[in-house]
Amino acid sequence: MKKLFCIAAFILFAVIIVLEALPYGAVLNFATAPDAGETAVRETFSYFSLTPFGYANFGPLLTAVLSAALPVLFVIWLCTRKKGLITAAFICSVAALIWSLTPLLYGISYFSVIGAVISVLLAASAVIMWRLRKA
Repeated sequence: MKKLFCIAAFILFAVIIVLEALPYGAVLNFATAPDAGETAVRETFSYFSLTPFGYANFGPLLTAVLSAALPVLFVIWLCTRKKGLITAAFICSVAALIWSLTPLLYGISYFSVIGAVISVLLAASAVIMWRLRKA
């Protein structure tokens, strides 16, 4: 059972990082001129892009950094089997989940379907880390 959780964790980490690298996750809404007729222009960026960070949307980049640290912590835990490392991976996973939801503070228009999938996958990885921590 433990081996199955480890394989599932690696698959989740790979899918999360691939989805974050796609240019559809982080959303910015830019205002247009009043006579243009549109209210806002929606642009999407990769979670690893600095553009949303520069426009005060800190969540995507911090989520990307924390989720990139997850596989590193997990591999180190697999090599050493120290309980503190799997606890650190669990905390990192929960922190990444919280940061992935922060664009909702600006409104639902700043959240994308890819962002929602990333949040769900981060929640699943947190559950797996919790189960491995208790095993």
